[in-house]
Amino acid sequence: MGKRGILAALAASASALTLAAVAIAVPVDPDIVDLQAGGGDAIFDVSNETGTCPGGADCVFAIDDGTGFGSTDAFDGGLVLTVGGRAFADFDGSGDLTGQQLRVGPTTLGGVKVTRVERGLPGSPTLRSLVTLKNTKRKPVRRTVVLGSAMGSDSDTEVIRSSSGDLALDASDRWAITSDEPLGGSPSDPPVTFVNYGKGRVLKTVAASLVPSDSDSFVFAAYKVRLGSKQTRHLLFYTEFGDEHADAIQRANKFNRKRLSGALKNGIARNVQKKILNWDLVG
Repeated sequence: MGKRGILAALAASASALTLAAVAIAVPVDPDIVDLQAGGGDAIFDVSNETGTCPGGADCVFAIDDGTGFGSTDAFDGGLVLTVGGRAFADFDGSGDLTGQQLRVGPTTLGGVKVTRVERGLPGSPTLRSLVTLKNTKRKPVRRTVVLGSAMGSDSDTEVIRSSSGDLALDASDRWAITSDEPLGGSPSDPPVTFVNYGKGRVLKTVAASLVPSDSDSFVFAAYKVRLGSKQTRHLLFYTEFGDEHADAIQRANKFNRKRLSGALKNGIARNVQKKILNWDLVG
């Protein structure tokens, strides 16, 4: 083979490798999707309807159960999103799956187009949730956005650590860890870390709480969001499973930094990072 032929073959091989490296989005019914994180230590089972969620309604686009380190009952219906009191739902039964990332939406709720992108992170048992809010109106709108979860730990659910250091969850906490056992005990369900916002001058929760119940206990965080005319903004959340209490608390340390690590931000375009309301990623 001559020099020109060798160069052509090398170019063709490089092109083939490039194509192989490009992730292809596959249309999929979210109800059949399990997003894996941490090399399989955590599995987030997506479901469009399951169980009872905050407010007594059936879950819409929730995390059903969820498996963490061998335990299979993290949620009865996790990460249920409402915008202006309307539940985000996968009305057409379709999403786009790319590796361990699922994109669903947009769904229009009261003049706001809402899209969710859920991603299982490879380096930790963490689900990353990016919520996109686009105002379709020519005037500013204000919406209350709530992310709520019915816990698999049911009436035993309690907060074992929060970012403020106490055993409660309120609006001042950037993150909190729940478990079905008091701090220091041996949990039967995986401890769950909810990360609601980051450090700095960012949009914080206006309310956050663990609401106990004799059957299902609920964890929620609420935000007041203002969107200008035709404006698009984002909210970013992390949900992480632990094995034991000490493990979950140690892992939460990475959310105490003002700037998130590259592994936690990987795949979020810089122009999107600039428009995330509840984190200061590029300031």
